[in-house]
Amino acid sequence: DGNTRPHFLACALTHSCLRCFVSDEELGLPTALHLKPSVASIYTKQCSKSHMVMAQRPAKQRARSLVARCIIITVVTVLALLVAYSASLRMKIESFEQPESLIASELRAGDSKAESLPEVKSVSGALGQEHAPGSRAGDTMSLEEELALAKQRLPKEFHDWGLLSPGFAERDPFASLGRPEIRKVRRAHDGVELTSSTQEHAEYWGEVVGKWGTQQKTDTAMACEEVCLQYRPSPHVWESAPCNTWVYNPETRECWTKYSSTPNMPQTRSSGPKCVWTSGTLYGDDAFFEGNPEEVGIHMVITTGPGPYQEWQTRSCYQTYLAAAADPASKLKAFTRVFHSPMDDALSSFIPTWRINPTSKVKSFPVEPRAHALKAWIQSGEVLCKGCTHIFLGEPDYVFVKPPHFPIPPSGEAVGFIYDYVAPNWGQNKKIIKRLMGTTSDRKVADMPLSGPCPVIIAGEDFRKLAPVFSEVVNATAHDQAAIAEFGWTRDMFAWDIAVIKAGMRQQCVSPPPAGFFSQPPHDQVLGPASILHFTWGTQIIQKDTKEMLWQWDKRQYSPSRTGPIPLPPKWKPGLVLQDGYEVTEGLIAQTTLLVKTINWALKRDPLYSQHPQWADYDVHNPN
Repeated sequence: DGNTRPHFLACALTHSCLRCFVSDEELGLPTALHLKPSVASIYTKQCSKSHMVMAQRPAKQRARSLVARCIIITVVTVLALLVAYSASLRMKIESFEQPESLIASELRAGDSKAESLPEVKSVSGALGQEHAPGSRAGDTMSLEEELALAKQRLPKEFHDWGLLSPGFAERDPFASLGRPEIRKVRRAHDGVELTSSTQEHAEYWGEVVGKWGTQQKTDTAMACEEVCLQYRPSPHVWESAPCNTWVYNPETRECWTKYSSTPNMPQTRSSGPKCVWTSGTLYGDDAFFEGNPEEVGIHMVITTGPGPYQEWQTRSCYQTYLAAAADPASKLKAFTRVFHSPMDDALSSFIPTWRINPTSKVKSFPVEPRAHALKAWIQSGEVLCKGCTHIFLGEPDYVFVKPPHFPIPPSGEAVGFIYDYVAPNWGQNKKIIKRLMGTTSDRKVADMPLSGPCPVIIAGEDFRKLAPVFSEVVNATAHDQAAIAEFGWTRDMFAWDIAVIKAGMRQQCVSPPPAGFFSQPPHDQVLGPASILHFTWGTQIIQKDTKEMLWQWDKRQYSPSRTGPIPLPPKWKPGLVLQDGYEVTEGLIAQTTLLVKTINWALKRDPLYSQHPQWADYDVHNPN
């Protein structure tokens, strides 16, 4: 059959070659393993001829010939097995994906259902086609009208499921952290007034300046802050980097003095009630600010390719965007899907879409086309909506769970999310980064944000300058074998961080909790102040003592048309662990339940799934 044929072929080739030297009985193989008679006769003739030729040769020559043939047979066998494995793996992948006919039927169904709903219209924009921001092709509906309809139909449960409901603070283990203590201090050696921010139960990231904490001990956290204030940078240490971040361990009395490129938005390494560290930052008046809320408008942009996998995620993302944008306090003003595909799809009929033809059919990593597509989009004309001052770069696997309150950076800066696996100092990373930056400066590497292109808030004009540099660095990594080997699938994340420095900008990074606008369960156990859930990680909830799998979900194995609504996770109880052995908290169960309910709610509202048989009986008011 289709699963065993490749393996049988490999065995048959190996068996037929070995028969030239030994019999079936000597090999210990079943005599029933044979090729077709016509094929076997060819091998038999060749084997007989080989035996006759070898018998006439001297013993040493026969031995050398036998060794050579054995080597050839080994190579052929390995190659045959590799071909068999590749074929079987391809069949598994093809069996996992939806059949082409199902994909086509879903797309046609999406088109037919979209025509029956009054609130969705054609919003497709082709490459190079100029259109007024917020305008529609064909039957037109302004963005304001669409959001007004969304607001009228906005279900109450969207807000009820959010963490604004009573009692969540009691379930949030980080609620006791409170806000950082803010006060004014003055640096002794130059008299500069700085803002001091101190946070208990938190450990901040930063590059070490001065002495190591094991050699620098103080009696209190405030004494550690004073060491940071008194520190005078040396030209031989991080190129005159000052101390603007400190962390203190009350148990060991270690005081670590550090430098951070964004001290006003500290990057948290660990936090929570069990974290013994106390951390603080020092920054001046040029720090991050939120700007005038009345003058801010945000244009959300995601990039996708074709196919059902990204399609259903885009559908859920867009529905929750409409709900979040309809909130009276929301600054979300527009949405654009930058779609790299040779043709439009069903989503182009009702989701604002700007399409670009792919530059290459071969991708060395999944999101390689993103940089070029974003560059082409921002350079194609006045693409930002009227009143939009900033761009929110997102991905299709985002869902809004409450109206956002995004941090708005000033000109020349951006705000992103910290990823702890984007590490400039690991292995050969620093050497590669310097080469791609065209610099020998350690300070510039230290200033790199530990982030990526998503999620990012950035002013429209700043992105217009940064996008070409981002595309240039991504292209450079494609021709750098060391970057390919070391960065792997995070290449465009490193490329974005490098581009920020090359463009002369600064990106501040936030992380939950206690700060952030973005959370990734189950890595992040609680939502905190974030308004978006990113479902990039799969979740498995296991009963620790019995090893029983109680619940699991991963976007990579999910198809709304085949499996229907996602089942809710179990109620919290003691003794639950994740797939990596970490304890499942009550806050994680609450956040995962919120994620599942929100995805199901969004897909139920979508034109395709609202009348799909798998979703016909799903009630958003009673999801259990």
